[in-house]
Amino acid sequence: MAEKTDWADERHRKMIVDQRRFLWREDTISMLAGWIGIRPGISVLDAGCGRGYLGEVFWPHFGRGSLYVGVDCSASLLEEAREISGGWARGGRARFALGDACALPFPDGTFDWTCCQTLLMHLADPGLVLGEMIRVTKPGGVVSCNEPDNEVALASHPFDSLPDMSFEDLVLVAKVNRHWISGRIALGMGDWRIGPRVPSMMRELGLVDIDIRVNDLVELLQPPYETPRMQFRLEMMKENMAAERRLRRRGVADPLDEEHRRFFLAGGGTPYIYGKYLAMKRRIHRKTAGMMRRQLEEGTYSICPIACSFFCIMGRKP
Repeated sequence: MAEKTDWADERHRKMIVDQRRFLWREDTISMLAGWIGIRPGISVLDAGCGRGYLGEVFWPHFGRGSLYVGVDCSASLLEEAREISGGWARGGRARFALGDACALPFPDGTFDWTCCQTLLMHLADPGLVLGEMIRVTKPGGVVSCNEPDNEVALASHPFDSLPDMSFEDLVLVAKVNRHWISGRIALGMGDWRIGPRVPSMMRELGLVDIDIRVNDLVELLQPPYETPRMQFRLEMMKENMAAERRLRRRGVADPLDEEHRRFFLAGGGTPYIYGKYLAMKRRIHRKTAGMMRRQLEEGTYSICPIACSFFCIMGRKP
């Protein structure tokens, strides 16, 4: 049976609250709104809405005279969403409902636009949820899904101010990531590379006019870190490094490392390969940790990712 994730806990709040502030550029949201074809006066369903992020960022493009409905399985996140929406849901209506995306509590053909973000990637049966999203969409309405291919992101080696990894180390990391992602799928935790699969899923479920766009945000970080996005990312990196140092001093294993190993083995990886991976991580840590800490303290660290791996996919219900 698939494990349940508590999206309201502190670890996951970093993903659904803090990081979402800088997930899309405003001009990209404007472009997507025109591309999807949303407009004032429509009805919108946000499946797995969390704190109503999609409603908030797209509201300027559809909100006037519209109804936005967010559905989520977390009562605590929905309570926050109701409170927050008072600040952005003006000129229309926003409401939130506790529910399961696998069985959306609405009649067929209710909404003009049905959307989700980073929902399908966490599901044991994403096709079931996508089918539900299509069911509650009106004929002629649009279904859109913002989903990643995290395998591409994990396998890519960015340009940064630290020494390059060797080709052999990069191959080992890619191998471990493939087993880890396969293990998540095997344990019912979802497919972290689902983004490029969604267009085919939409076609098989009967949508037409299917198209896909990529998030154009590149997480550049370089001195003097003048933008709020760079400052936030720098803060997150420093927090993560401090947390790792605390665990090392206490001699305590990071729960995320234990989870990573479990997923890797469930995906067909072997203890031998994982042992090589851990030895490689320790070797690189000894070589670069002090260097990275000094660069962060001196304000000289820089990094530019080279892979785009977050997509918006849309299709129309006939």
